[in-house]
Amino acid sequence: GTLDGGHVIYALFGEKAGKAFPYIFGILIVLGLFWSGWWIWAVLLLWLGRVHAEPLDQITQLDTRRRMIALLVIVIFILTFSPVPFTVFGL
Repeated sequence: GTLDGGHVIYALFGEKAGKAFPYIFGILIVLGLFWSGWWIWAVLLLWLGRVHAEPLDQITQLDTRRRMIALLVIVIFILTFSPVPFTVFGL
């Protein structure tokens, strides 16, 4: 398995997407100060995020429609992101 956001970034930026790894990992570590579950995601990123399955066709670029869909996915992620996903009261 892999993280789906990585698929979107890889589709848009190709091999250059790997340069984002240390930044995303660092962001997850900092977010872990607000909600400890982000540290689990950081470990998952270390475990799953380093190697990416190569697409069957690396030559053909995404067409405009597919680029727009990928950008829409990123916008939806940003708009729905919550640094503290949930809190349980009364335990």
